[in-house]
Amino acid sequence: IMRALAQVQPMNPALRPMSDLDLLVRDEHFEQARRLLNRLRFGISAEPLEGEYRILQPALAHVRPGILPCAVDLHRELFSMDYYRLPSDLVWQEAVDGELHGQHVLFLSNELNFIHMVIHTLTHIDLIRDWLDLVLFLRRIGLDWDKLASLAESLGVLRPLFWVFHNLKQDWGVEPPKPFADTLAAYVPARMEDRVIKHKFRYNRYETLFITEK
Repeated sequence: IMRALAQVQPMNPALRPMSDLDLLVRDEHFEQARRLLNRLRFGISAEPLEGEYRILQPALAHVRPGILPCAVDLHRELFSMDYYRLPSDLVWQEAVDGELHGQHVLFLSNELNFIHMVIHTLTHIDLIRDWLDLVLFLRRIGLDWDKLASLAESLGVLRPLFWVFHNLKQDWGVEPPKPFADTLAAYVPARMEDRVIKHKFRYNRYETLFITEK
């Protein structure tokens, strides 16, 4: 089933199932963005945490009620599994110009977008939709693999990429170029990395996977 899903044509983004819209906002613009959403009748679904407790709130969720409620999550930074945090300065350096409904916007570069999709998939590891997104991205979007390797090393996310590609090869028949795979295999993970990622995999075959790899 998974391999068959990977052959489907890319859908119209308007038809892509989603539960919310995620917006990354510079820290100095965060309160301004909140006020703008408030003027658009979005209310916050949970009170914002401040100071040292902010780390417990990956995004500030806003919802506009109605027959078809609309949800927007405001992010100050990108992070996953309470372990991998992408440095904001480097993230914004990788922003590229684009246009959405006639408005100038910034998107993540293809390479950073893929990295973010990888760590997001590990956060919500049981959603086939997220794995399908990765497969379609790899099949339809050209990646600069040298840039991806360099960026992943700078962001400290080589190990998540290693395990995601391991699963993509096993379940979806998708592999990266050999030089990139060799770069991932050569990386020596920090003591906690495999433990953090292992916790996300819920099936026995992944228990075996980690044991045999070690």
